[in-house]
Amino acid sequence: MIRLVDVHKTLSGRKVLDGMTLHIPKGQTTVIIGRSGVGKSVTLKHIVGLLRPDSGKVILDGQDLTSLRPRELKEVRRKCGLLFQSGALINWLTVAENVALPLIEHDHMPKARVEAIVREKLALVDMLHALEKYPSEISGGMKKRAGLARAIVRNPEVILYDEPTSGLDPVMSNQINELVLDMQSKLKVTQLVVTHDMSSAYMIADKIAMVYRGQIIAEGTPEEIRGGADPVVRQFIEGLTSGPLTDQMRSEEGAFPARPPTSSPRIP
Repeated sequence: MIRLVDVHKTLSGRKVLDGMTLHIPKGQTTVIIGRSGVGKSVTLKHIVGLLRPDSGKVILDGQDLTSLRPRELKEVRRKCGLLFQSGALINWLTVAENVALPLIEHDHMPKARVEAIVREKLALVDMLHALEKYPSEISGGMKKRAGLARAIVRNPEVILYDEPTSGLDPVMSNQINELVLDMQSKLKVTQLVVTHDMSSAYMIADKIAMVYRGQIIAEGTPEEIRGGADPVVRQFIEGLTSGPLTDQMRSEEGAFPARPPTSSPRIP
């Protein structure tokens, strides 16, 4: 369904993606894990065409996004729904109005039809009771569910999630995880999830891929990742305080010399 082939991307003088190659199978949930700043969210932005690679290919449903014109890219983008990390709801719109926004902006249909679709999608994520509430009146987990309803309101073939359980307590995180599983079973969609949450990754993934230094260094089923021997992967999934990831962080910090301490005036 989705393939990234030798994708390179430099942002603000820093190499973020350095030969990223990844296959995301149709109808499955693929989870990308890795440290902050290694290119996970940048990968999502390439898949929806918000960023173009410096080199390499991004192929969605047989079409190379890097070769498409703006109008063609807009049509391919319709196949994707994106759940932002914060939910990204507009504060002055109700939950129902937020969910309806993609339909109003892109589709021409009667108001009654829009309202029916919005109610259908909100019911799917158990948010029908909050359709007239504003974002300031609902919890963080409810904001993410409303954001998911908006992401699926145009019936995408692909759903992309950027840290869907970030900032949530364990109970709410599991509710979001169950929603991700529901989306795959009920809508038969292809899903790509970026997360730091290994409990979530093990629960929802058909395949897990780990990003390190802008590349995929390991991929497999949750069982294969859990049982792998790669020291970088093991440190990350077990949350160990020493290992190659820690050495890399210290090396990166060492690239920026600390400011010498300022001597305090002597108190007589």
